[in-house]
Amino acid sequence: RRPVVIAGTEKVYIDGEFMTRGETNDYTIDYGTGEVSFSARRLITNATRITVDFEYADRQFTRNLVGASARVRALDDRLHIFTSITQEADDPGSPIDIALNDSLRAIIAGSGTDRYRATVSSLLYAGRDSITLTGRGQYILRDTIVNGGRRALLVYSPGHPQAYYSATFSFVEQMPADSIGYSRSNLGGYVVAGLGKGSYLPIQFLPIPELHRVISGRATFAPHSDVTISGDYALSSYDGNRLSSIDDIGNQGGAYKISVEYHPKEIR
Repeated sequence: RRPVVIAGTEKVYIDGEFMTRGETNDYTIDYGTGEVSFSARRLITNATRITVDFEYADRQFTRNLVGASARVRALDDRLHIFTSITQEADDPGSPIDIALNDSLRAIIAGSGTDRYRATVSSLLYAGRDSITLTGRGQYILRDTIVNGGRRALLVYSPGHPQAYYSATFSFVEQMPADSIGYSRSNLGGYVVAGLGKGSYLPIQFLPIPELHRVISGRATFAPHSDVTISGDYALSSYDGNRLSSIDDIGNQGGAYKISVEYHPKEIR
């Protein structure tokens, strides 16, 4: 999981001048990928000195780690029992980089462990400048026909009269076959790569809280000084989405081992 820039902690400077965040101001930032995009009002050249200060976190929720263990000896020290439990869990009520309202929680709850279903569109309507009559965004929203179906796509064209929209793009490791993917252009925007192609989508991934619990133990019993019976066990539970009950089958697993050892003091 890549680090996430904590929202509102960044300070962006161009040649020592402090920049203001916003679609109609100096820059926008994708906190999930850490990418800063400058608006058309800021000219960036190879001589421009850009400085960005920020705070980041390598987790998306406040995380709790709890552990406990117990040891028991009985039957004149012939029976030994040891067990331990460890749990590491995200707190669904304490996200770090986003405020989750009821509608976003409902999306996460309905996604199960499918990462692409736990997303929202990042498309924003920026409108038109009343003076220059040009779009305040960087993208034109157009309809097209792909494989016989009507699809909407974004055309990077800042300053165009119809560039009414702005969007932030998220990197995806594997592009879904039915999605129109985008690639980064040399001009700083994103251009259509094709159906099932490219590495970016105009979406925002929602954080998914996880829980991992491990229980393990060992018991040994010596009924005789030459004989030892021992058993080891381990139980593991991993919930990839604490807000959803979908795909919970198979969250648990376990293993055990039983052994008997005979160590005679004398062999005749």
